[in-house]
Amino acid sequence: ENRQLRHIHHELSTSVVLLMDIDMLKHRSKWKQHWLEIVGRINVLSDRYPQDRMRKWVIHWDHQVYKVLEAAYCTGLETLNESLQLPESLKVELGFFSSSEQMPLQLKPSVEEIRSIYYHELKKFVSAPSAFKGLNGSNEVPIRCLDIEFLPPDYKIKKYFYTKMAGSNTQSLVRVYIKAELLFVELCNLLEKYESWSSLCATADLDAVVELCCSSPTLFETNFRALRDKRRAAERLPDFIKVDCICVSLGPLKLSLEDNFQRAYETLLLVLKRTMTNDINEVTHLITDFAPLYITNRSKHT
Repeated sequence: ENRQLRHIHHELSTSVVLLMDIDMLKHRSKWKQHWLEIVGRINVLSDRYPQDRMRKWVIHWDHQVYKVLEAAYCTGLETLNESLQLPESLKVELGFFSSSEQMPLQLKPSVEEIRSIYYHELKKFVSAPSAFKGLNGSNEVPIRCLDIEFLPPDYKIKKYFYTKMAGSNTQSLVRVYIKAELLFVELCNLLEKYESWSSLCATADLDAVVELCCSSPTLFETNFRALRDKRRAAERLPDFIKVDCICVSLGPLKLSLEDNFQRAYETLLLVLKRTMTNDINEVTHLITDFAPLYITNRSKHT
């Protein structure tokens, strides 16, 4: 029996060490599954031996698990802003989603909605130690293993063992929240960075603008070239931009820009044709009006 217990103790040691190699932030379900296997091994012995004989041994393993959990917790806090697992349903896009004439550049969902989802997921990880039950099925563990030797079995001097983990890492938590705010500053800066692309999209009466700006063949040529250059620049925009753990898709922006470039091209072409038609008509009218007078004067001279 003693040999069997030593074997179980060795298996638990190996399992706890393996638990330390699993990234709790990126592979939360795998970490939980491995943890439940450890709990299952403890429960098998709990069914065979009375609680007073198991208590000190379980507390010993709770202390070892605490070290493993704190190591995973500290590592997670250091990379939380870059590796936080957000819901798959959250798809952040940059584009023109408003139906108003101004069509401002926006994030979908809005920064406020992203902030709410982000902090909800962040809080779940930060508060994970408080919800951790340990091997004895609760967050409460006696102060020290040695204290048990001098206390009766029913004497309850306990503290919230895993809950204190967050308090022991306050500096890391402060950095997490500072980085979180910097993340949203960067998202707002992203809007400002691409705001210049909204000038064409915000132009409601493009026909009037083209007529005003293109008063000569040279100006038409200049605007056609500028439109071509802008179109090529838009094609070089990235499809996605990573802001820490948030991936922003620029697909809607690029689609809107392509639609507006095509609209601008067609408007330029239409105004050019209309201008040429008007010029031809004007020349025709001049010829029609002055041709008889020219013929009459020539007849007099001859």
